[in-house]
Amino acid sequence: MRLFTVSIMAASLVFGGAGQSRAQDAALDTLTRVEGEGIFAQSGAVGMVLGVVRGPNVSVAGFGETEKGNGRVPDGRTVVRIGSISKAFAGEILGGLVADGTVRLTDPIGRHLPAGQTVPSFQGRGITLLDLATHSAGFPRDMPVTEEAGVTGNPYVHYYSRDSYYAYLGRTTLPYAPGRVAAYSNYGFGLLGDIMGRAAGKTFSALLAERIAGPLGMTDTGTALRDDQRPRFMTGYNADNTPAEPLDGSEIMQASGGIFSTADDMARWLRHNLAGTDATTLAQAAYRSRQSFDAVVALDAVLPMAAIGLGWETNAATDRTPLIIQKTGGFSGFLTYAAFVPGRGLGAFVVVNRMDLPAFFTIMAKVNGLMSALAPG
Repeated sequence: MRLFTVSIMAASLVFGGAGQSRAQDAALDTLTRVEGEGIFAQSGAVGMVLGVVRGPNVSVAGFGETEKGNGRVPDGRTVVRIGSISKAFAGEILGGLVADGTVRLTDPIGRHLPAGQTVPSFQGRGITLLDLATHSAGFPRDMPVTEEAGVTGNPYVHYYSRDSYYAYLGRTTLPYAPGRVAAYSNYGFGLLGDIMGRAAGKTFSALLAERIAGPLGMTDTGTALRDDQRPRFMTGYNADNTPAEPLDGSEIMQASGGIFSTADDMARWLRHNLAGTDATTLAQAAYRSRQSFDAVVALDAVLPMAAIGLGWETNAATDRTPLIIQKTGGFSGFLTYAAFVPGRGLGAFVVVNRMDLPAFFTIMAKVNGLMSALAPG
């Protein structure tokens, strides 16, 4: 059995609730530890961190190593890439901008773009902010690029710059009307992040800090790895457990997949989502159901996507699991999953440092099962 660490943290310690006493949750601790051992054994990863929230309590368990052979067990302060869970953060920021009147979900994206920018449409139907946030604008998963000889350094910076995003926007054509097909799009969310920054007069990174990370005390959450975080950063690996090249996305990719965080910070954020604010309520709402689309492409995880919000996806309740709102992520050697059960005060976050998608489907199913055990119908 590989090494692991487990801790249960009271709301007063983790979330700054002055005067609140520690409420021991033995079932939460036991399930996090026991289920975590099984999940990690099946992951084949070098390291894993699992955090589970139930009411005022949080249990965080670390397994394996932060880097192969270093003997350091990851924990709640281990810094990781959360990948596309960044999209749910972007959705919350969008919800906040809607709540304070900065934008409307029905705004055509051209309203917030530079003067003269060409924007595609389909038979008169333009693209709205809601289309971008629900993966239904008609854009591909990633902006197509033509590889060039002699390119060195970070290819994301070269191929996926802000200028290239807008150049592609100006020349592309839509294959169908926005709102008709839900097809996962990293490009669309990168564009959304930049549009939100333009509308608010700030960068996406500044919006993240001012609207989420700062108010919640998420001191390890941001779009760049600080020097003081590097000793706590977990190494990412490919499926064969060779080290993944540690490339950062370009600035315009931040809203799509560029956020760093920790399990402790993600627990704070899950508690925040469970408590509900205007911004989180707007982000979590089921704006478009599966039945409203002509097709759904690359949006199903372990369970079919039943409805989609602003970055978040809703899985309908089954005979084995409660209704779950969730988001997956994967980038540069990390796979992540954040999920919660609305109305039950229950959420979970897991990260493994191995890019093995078949294994990760098993991990997500196990995490859903853990939440079902803690929130029986």
